[in-house]
Amino acid sequence: MAAADYSKTDHSKFVFSEADYLDLSIKSIHGGNCLVHGGTLELFENLCKYLVEELAKTKNFLESRSKELSKLHDVCDRRRVALLQLYLVIKQAEDLLQKCCESQESAWPERALTLLGIREEILDILLHLWWWEAILDYVWIISTTSASYSQMREVEVEHLKREVELEHVKLANQAFETMLAHLSSRGSKLQEAADKDREHLLNKLLELQTACTGRSEESHADLLSLQVLSLLKEDEDVSRNNPKLNEYTCKAAIGLGCFGQVLQVMWCGYDCAVKIIDNPDDRCESDNLGRFHHPHIVQFYRHWKTGPSSNPDLPPRSHMLMERMPSDLAEHIRRLKERKVSFCGNIEDFTDNSERTPVLPFSITVTIDIMLQVAKAMWQMHSQGVVHRDLKPGNVLVRQVRVPELASLGFLEVKLGDFGLSRENMVSSHPNVLTENVGSSLYRAPELSFKEYVRGGKNYPFKGDVWSFGIMFAEILSGKIPYGEFMRLGDLKDKLMNGARPWIPEHCPDYLKFCIQSCWDYDPKKRATFSDIWGMLRVAKLRSLGILQQNYDLFAFEDHKGDTRILTTNPTNGTALPELPETSLVPQVVSRAVAMADYSQVDYYREALSSIMLVQNLVNGQQVQINSHQCQYLSAQFADTKNLLKAKAVRLRSISNCDDIRRKALLKMCFTMKRAEKLVRNCCCELETWLESAVTLAHIMDDIVDILLDLRWWTSMVDIAVASVTCLSSDQQVELGLLRDAEAQLERLFKELHLPNNVLEGAAIEDKEQLLRRVRDLQNSYAGTNLDDQQNLEYLVAGHVRSRLEDTENATMIDLDLNAYEEGKFLGIGGFGTVMNVKWLGRRCALKTLNHVSKKEAAFLKVCQHPHVVQFLRYWEAPFGSKSHRVSQADECMQSQILTELLPTDLFKHLKLVAELKETSQESKSMFGSWWRPQSTSESPITDDVVIDVMLQIAKAMCHLPNKDVAHMNLNPHTVLVRAVSMDEIPELNSRGHLHVKLAGFSVAMRSSDELPFNVGSKVYGAPEVFIKEGFSKETSPSKADVWSFGITFSEILNGRPPFQLSKDLMLGELQGKIRKGLRPTLPENCPDYLKWCIANCWDQRPEDRPNFTDLLKILRLAQVRSLGIVSDNYDLFTYRTRDGMRTLPPSKKTPASVRALGLNPLEGSENTSSFSLDHPGSSSLESKNKQLEQLNATFH
Repeated sequence: MAAADYSKTDHSKFVFSEADYLDLSIKSIHGGNCLVHGGTLELFENLCKYLVEELAKTKNFLESRSKELSKLHDVCDRRRVALLQLYLVIKQAEDLLQKCCESQESAWPERALTLLGIREEILDILLHLWWWEAILDYVWIISTTSASYSQMREVEVEHLKREVELEHVKLANQAFETMLAHLSSRGSKLQEAADKDREHLLNKLLELQTACTGRSEESHADLLSLQVLSLLKEDEDVSRNNPKLNEYTCKAAIGLGCFGQVLQVMWCGYDCAVKIIDNPDDRCESDNLGRFHHPHIVQFYRHWKTGPSSNPDLPPRSHMLMERMPSDLAEHIRRLKERKVSFCGNIEDFTDNSERTPVLPFSITVTIDIMLQVAKAMWQMHSQGVVHRDLKPGNVLVRQVRVPELASLGFLEVKLGDFGLSRENMVSSHPNVLTENVGSSLYRAPELSFKEYVRGGKNYPFKGDVWSFGIMFAEILSGKIPYGEFMRLGDLKDKLMNGARPWIPEHCPDYLKFCIQSCWDYDPKKRATFSDIWGMLRVAKLRSLGILQQNYDLFAFEDHKGDTRILTTNPTNGTALPELPETSLVPQVVSRAVAMADYSQVDYYREALSSIMLVQNLVNGQQVQINSHQCQYLSAQFADTKNLLKAKAVRLRSISNCDDIRRKALLKMCFTMKRAEKLVRNCCCELETWLESAVTLAHIMDDIVDILLDLRWWTSMVDIAVASVTCLSSDQQVELGLLRDAEAQLERLFKELHLPNNVLEGAAIEDKEQLLRRVRDLQNSYAGTNLDDQQNLEYLVAGHVRSRLEDTENATMIDLDLNAYEEGKFLGIGGFGTVMNVKWLGRRCALKTLNHVSKKEAAFLKVCQHPHVVQFLRYWEAPFGSKSHRVSQADECMQSQILTELLPTDLFKHLKLVAELKETSQESKSMFGSWWRPQSTSESPITDDVVIDVMLQIAKAMCHLPNKDVAHMNLNPHTVLVRAVSMDEIPELNSRGHLHVKLAGFSVAMRSSDELPFNVGSKVYGAPEVFIKEGFSKETSPSKADVWSFGITFSEILNGRPPFQLSKDLMLGELQGKIRKGLRPTLPENCPDYLKWCIANCWDQRPEDRPNFTDLLKILRLAQVRSLGIVSDNYDLFTYRTRDGMRTLPPSKKTPASVRALGLNPLEGSENTSSFSLDHPGSSSLESKNKQLEQLNATFH
């Protein structure tokens, strides 16, 4: 017989109603306030006052709900359950405050010993106070608004309720993670209060010790004050010399094992447990347990040694005093089963016969609550670098909760114990990181059980605990010993490899099976982390209590490979989800292309908000391994964007006309957020792979600057798109004002981010120093040891990263091991040398080998690092013709070798490939999606939006070069490398052919402050002043020559063909002469006027009249929003300053505001006008949809 689910239990038998729990909660808060302000507070005054302040906010919230409840006549079990959970948290707070007040039963030092972890207890209370308050808030909204929908169909009402439910739970989850990070930070009010109270307690203890000096007898309070002082100072020497602190009275034996024994004892008036360990030199358990103060980790009191010096008849032993709990979880389950067997009268119900249904020890809700508490403890351990290594029910200690209703349902207070096998500072590939056959056999991860997997497991030491958690979860849920159906443990290896796992009851809901199965994947890399598990179990508890009606997409996590593993369920409008087949419950990688194929403006709004929340959660959850300070800065900047998005939520929901314009703006913002998310994810690498990530992520400041600038711009564009909807008669004025404001904001932000010694730069310096220390420590740990292949690779990578950080590449240029690589296929061969795809230090790279020695190109690449410049990795010189690159004859000719990141292709080849594929057959239409267009001699193979986006990225790179005193001098489609936007970022942009662009080909680059060279670069793309000296000033800047090449490249991409058709009538040698006389590439007839104007100014005959790249960047940003239809007119914003004055795009025919408001593309005559449109069901009935959304807005917002 299965234990009943809480959500299906009849609660009418309980005395307390929702009104009772509401009243009890308010009275409990009032009682806590009286304790703190009644003059009886004796300990931790500042923390208690802080807690009472937060409780007062909850009291105000509850009192407002109390007034509403008095007007309601219905009974809502969801409200009642949420109120019960909130009351439980409030009661915990009241009990904690009571312990800090004067008591006749115990002196303050006795209570101080048990309250040393009060900061962590208050942190846990506040987190769950806010969590349950948020949950109660949305439950209240949903349960009290049904009457507002009397004219709507029931299905529509349910659909709208579920939408609100999902939004609230997501926001509650995000708030939980944010509060966790805030409260855990050193600068929080909680930490400030804790620091003050620690100082006050320290002074109080010192005064007491001074007062008791010279007393003939010491009381328990005197002894305990000494021990508290020792713990507070984290110095055992303070209390080591007092033998009375080592005295106790044994009451009973609790456990006996090969390690020693555990006794129940009376120590200084306390009922404690003492663990006596036969190995006195093993301090791991006491050290690890002593460092944690957490409400779900057993509390440590004291450690001491005994041996021949104290008693010659006793062997040396180590004693560890700790908090005593009534039982462990294994024993508790055994007693429950015995009790239920005696009640059922049938012992056979507990056999392994699959035809019988065994009696389960706990309900689904209680099981989740138990494992949720264990997950919190494990998260705390892992976040501090400690691995437990022996997680099982016997090491989980329990006692009954104090709230009568929850106690009657079997709820327990849970604490993690037995840290005998725990280890800290788990760093990859160090000796003995993972030890074979450590931990209990039934719960041990495969990588720890079988010798051939131990080495692989070294890279993921924390994932062994996750496996044990999953096995224990299944046992607690089923009440059956894991693998009980297997005859011998020797059979276990093959069965685990073949997918055998412990039995899960049939009635177990899909979301809980997903959580369990996420823990026991055979590959450690594919298991969830405890941060993921904690988050999923929070939601699982809501599902089991009946508060949350559907799974939605809340049960998901990202594995080590970056794949999203998500519980997929069939959508339903009913209250309960249908059961899914067993095979569909396995965690699976779901293509985001399917999930995002039909995204609306609201969907992209949610996706952007989700990315912001994820970045903040990763940063606040202390999962960042490298560049933590810069990631924290990035996360902090997202706060304003998040607030803006939330403010726009109501507006977006209330707009019912065509949403294509707003959808485009939100899509671009979402893409920017995905870039930020990817950057932070890469910095949140596994603890064991941080060094590998540091090779490419040692310098991310420019990436963050680029992301923040784009984010500010697209945030402003969302403002324009939303504002235009309500301004049909005057949206020209609204747009112009908002555009000017957007440009001003962008300029201010750019200046802030480039100020000397700004906050971001300071964060980058801190991250550099932190990474440098970490790399040095790793190198020092390997010094003088025999290294295996993996360790040797890590040592080499560390040396490379260190040389980059210390800017000492020249010192390591002759390091033959760092210059070794595996040859791949050739990517290009020319007069300069070759480019080859190689494998270097375990990663794929591009190796450019020059036919001569030249450090210039490498030097320019190194100084110009930027998100849109190909990433430089290493430079060295090798003997000409050497394949092993380990020859060092001094008399051989040398050649330069430059290692950079590898991109799939260059822009020229990409355009050629796309054009060829389009010409092959009509089948290409399905391959390229909605951006496919028939090939024409006057059209680009890619859309105008993609063309502008490509040139915008090139402009960003070119704008960066003059800041580093560099001119490229060879800009053309061959020196621009590209990679498609991946399906994992924004599938829609992938399907439309959008690209990531990086500038390469610095072989003829020069200092932009030097005199313009002669006859350098390509004659097809090069500026006339580079090849013809007559008529040009010697003062001409090389950067203006780059602007010419930019314009020629722009025209080629727009046309889809080379800029000049060379023939017998136009030879290459004659080209520059004819350009001097006015020859220019032709542009497509349907090319918008603002693009024609931009390109024509780039190839102005006079270099001084061409725009600079800062001007071009501004112009192209405007061109992009113009092409997307976000802005309806050119206005007078397409302008730049020349030597003779301002140049402005002549006015054009303006698009009517009413046309733009309907979401139509303002580009007349362009075949690309519908490239971003998306039809949505029901868009024809705008009037009815308006009313429905207005009603939703009025009711829920």
